[in-house]
Amino acid sequence: MKIKENCVSGDVAKIMDQFPIPSEAIFFLGKPIDYVGFTDTESKTKCKVHIIEVKSGRSQLSAHQRNIRDAVKAGRVEWHEVRVAGNAKREAEEEVVA
Repeated sequence: MKIKENCVSGDVAKIMDQFPIPSEAIFFLGKPIDYVGFTDTESKTKCKVHIIEVKSGRSQLSAHQRNIRDAVKAGRVEWHEVRVAGNAKREAEEEVVA
C-alpha cells in the first residue's frame, strides 16, 4: 500500500468503509502504526485522536505495536510542539508592518 499526501490507493479504498472515522480525517503513517485520524477538532471537549492499525487474516500486532496500543490505552501520550527559527528578515518586516 502506497499512499501520498492522504490520497487513497485502490487497496485501501476497499476497506475505508470499515474505518471508525471518515476517510478524509485519516492520515497515513505506515510504520509502526498505519494511520492516525482526528475527529471533532473544532470542539475543545469532543476533539479526539484515533490510532488505527489495519491487519488482515491472522496477522497480529508486533511487540512494538502492542506497546504503542498499551501506552495509548494507559494515557501515556504526550504532545510536543517543536518551534524552529523562522526567516529573521521576514519576521522583522512583519513586525514593522504590524
